[in-house]
Amino acid sequence: MDESRALSLAKQGDEEAKEWIVKKYERLIYKFIITYFNEKTMSSALKEDLFSCGVMAVLNAIKTYDEEKASFSTYVFIKVRKAIQVAIKNDRKGINNDLLSLDYEYEFELGDTYTLHDLVADATIDVESDVVSDSLKQDVWTIAKDVCSKREFQVIQLMSSFDMSYEECARELNTTILAINGCRNKAIKKIRRYFA
Repeated sequence: MDESRALSLAKQGDEEAKEWIVKKYERLIYKFIITYFNEKTMSSALKEDLFSCGVMAVLNAIKTYDEEKASFSTYVFIKVRKAIQVAIKNDRKGINNDLLSLDYEYEFELGDTYTLHDLVADATIDVESDVVSDSLKQDVWTIAKDVCSKREFQVIQLMSSFDMSYEECARELNTTILAINGCRNKAIKKIRRYFA
């Protein structure tokens, strides 16, 4: 499939064409993440969120592209770069807007605040020294299971507990990266809303 055909189909709502275009520009997304992401001052959760922002920028570019103004590749380049720059800028200012982050703080009883990272098992953290109790983690997983669809819960479980990438989750669940991205974002929004 060539890009102009894929773009035409994607504008009409063809999910396979959208997936093809996202896959084609995945390297560009990673290029900008590598260019602008600073390991020393930014969280690893932001890195995942930047990938989501990049995917959303490509999808937005499909919808808003005007062939009279520029080539599609140039348009995507500008949209992805801008989306990642804005996401990093907002993160520095503490603005979350539509940027979904596992670093968002939730307040529990007794004034304790935790991020989703605090509540999800991480192989790099010594469980005995972890501040968050197992029962609290279990409560969050129970809430996530209640508020999320079965597929959304599977996605966050694979990404959080098994540290799977978007691609690995897509293969495991026999779906597209685009679908995985959507499920992850919806799940985090639902969990946030529950604690809001």
